[in-house]
Amino acid sequence: MRLLKGTILLLGVVAVMASCRDREPDMTLVQETWYREYLINRIQADDVWNLTIVQDDGPSYVELEYSAFLQEYMRINQSDGAFRFYLTSHPHLPNNTVLKATIHTPFLYALNLNKAATAVIDGAFQGDIDVTLESGCFCKGGSFTGTTGSLKLRSNAQMVDFNVNATRCDVLVEGSSTFKGTLTASEELTIAMLDDARLTNYGGSATKVQAGLQGNCSLNLLETEVDRMEIDSRSSEAFVNVSEVLGGSLADTSILYYQRHPGLVLNLAVDTTSFLSPLNTKF
Repeated sequence: MRLLKGTILLLGVVAVMASCRDREPDMTLVQETWYREYLINRIQADDVWNLTIVQDDGPSYVELEYSAFLQEYMRINQSDGAFRFYLTSHPHLPNNTVLKATIHTPFLYALNLNKAATAVIDGAFQGDIDVTLESGCFCKGGSFTGTTGSLKLRSNAQMVDFNVNATRCDVLVEGSSTFKGTLTASEELTIAMLDDARLTNYGGSATKVQAGLQGNCSLNLLETEVDRMEIDSRSSEAFVNVSEVLGGSLADTSILYYQRHPGLVLNLAVDTTSFLSPLNTKF
């Protein structure tokens, strides 16, 4: 009887091991080209999709590269130029899993990344742009020239080497998110920052900047030529380069460093816990 029980147990272990082997994901690399000559100008990606968006004046198309086991989970929905890349469920992903889409398109008007999706943008696009990054997403590169630019970064999102040249540009950075790029607004640049957000602008210019910072944020506009600026800062720091009028308020241990300019008018309310400091070095 003991021998029989031992045999049954051994057979059970062997069966489980065989079943586990049967369920090992198929890591074969699949490469396909889809959606030739479809209209593509708005893109959304969820989950772990890795996108490369290429400015291409030729016909639009999508190149896919993915591990074979993901075929039953991956989905692409398209309607009137809007494409959504997502997974129907979330299987275990081995370290060498591949899930990539390279999108060739002449225009890009909107990009929405969520749930750790990433995008690399290659090329210069003409037209307005609206970008939203959430939940740890990452975006790198891209240059956009148009009338309006709108950027929203939330929940540990990261955006680097991103350039916008527009009449008006609106930027929201919050929840430990970071922006590093070049923003130019011929009329007005509006910046809202909350909860450990970081924004560094490398160059660019703006006729007017309206900025609101709250909760240990850091804004660096030292390399940005600004004519007039209004800032409302709470428990944050800012570095600015304003040539005509710098106004607003500093409160709750805020610090504002400003570049000296002849004729600069300061019109700031500073509470007793905050600090306003000129910079002696000319940038």
